[in-house]
Amino acid sequence: MKEKEVLAHTLRSWLAGPSEHVGSTAVPRLQAKPVIDITAADKTLEESHNTISAVRGLDYHYAPYQSDMMP
Repeated sequence: MKEKEVLAHTLRSWLAGPSEHVGSTAVPRLQAKPVIDITAADKTLEESHNTISAVRGLDYHYAPYQSDMMP
């Protein structure tokens, strides 16, 4: 099963749309860091906590935006 299918299956209850490969690794022939950035649109902000927990179970790491970390 492709990774995108694994994510779609795992997160199906909470997603408002497909997960997307974003960032420098999504651009062909662009030198990039060895990390793949994925974004997924949750139905609600409250449900995003469920998706974060679910992807941790798949050995993904959640990295919040800088603005999320500001007081």
